[in-house]
Amino acid sequence: MNLDSITKWVISNRLKLEFTDKYDDKVKDNHVISSNHKKGDIIEQGSLIELVISKGKLKMPKFTSLAEFYEWADKYSIKYEEKHEFSDVIKQGEVIKYSVKAGRAIKNNEVIIVTISDGKECKVPDLKDLTKSEAIKRLKSAHLNYNFIYSNSNSIKKDKVISQSIKAGSKVSNNTTITVTLSNGKKETSKVNERKSSTTNKTGNSNRNTNSSKNNNVQPAQPQKVCNTCTISSSALKNVIRNNEGYNAVANALVSEIKALCPGITVNIYGDTTSDKTPGAFVGGFSGGTVNSCNSVSITLSKKS
Repeated sequence: MNLDSITKWVISNRLKLEFTDKYDDKVKDNHVISSNHKKGDIIEQGSLIELVISKGKLKMPKFTSLAEFYEWADKYSIKYEEKHEFSDVIKQGEVIKYSVKAGRAIKNNEVIIVTISDGKECKVPDLKDLTKSEAIKRLKSAHLNYNFIYSNSNSIKKDKVISQSIKAGSKVSNNTTITVTLSNGKKETSKVNERKSSTTNKTGNSNRNTNSSKNNNVQPAQPQKVCNTCTISSSALKNVIRNNEGYNAVANALVSEIKALCPGITVNIYGDTTSDKTPGAFVGGFSGGTVNSCNSVSITLSKKS
């Protein structure tokens, strides 16, 4: 039945009516999808009739951004999955394609596949034993960003590469940040010179006073932290939240993901016990964008009290 017929029947039988609506690819617009009573049930006057009314077929719109798609999908409870591909044409973080073409009706419980660009594919070069300037030149040539830290080494000469955060030959997106560890040379040991003197008092009792010279400590050079800008896509963070369950699992996964994308950055995760969202759901804070590796980002997640 359609809503007009139902309304007349409800009024004539002195019943109450309450309804919600949703899109349906099989039931016509303004017709009943489901009811809290089935045909033939005997009910009393004043009973509440609860209906779900069809809004007809929901058609796939044309989106101008990934954020616009997310908003639409959340609004209509559309199921979707993300997959990533390298692309020489589509910028990193932008949509390459949707599995459903614009204008086509969405089937009930259909899952839309969103293919997102990871940018141009780059091959990580081998940096071991290179000097800092040589490593920079090679990374720039590969269209990769870099971040340098220092560590002592007994085998690698000073200012040469000891290791790299992503192994040589790996395929990554352009502008990915590679953390490079440079040698600070051998660790220097501290030298301490002590001088002792003893004096004897007039009563014949010996009192020994030991005077130590000031320590001549040579402190090893501290690692030098280099700041870099990193771009962290909102889709990467949403993927982490969707693929993990519970506050702790999501929090740990977010910290790992952000630090992998931006080595050296500080990540603060806070729990909101007042939110009615599922534990681990995003409540507020950093949701993606360009950040500095020497700064910090904060994210608030739903957490049960």
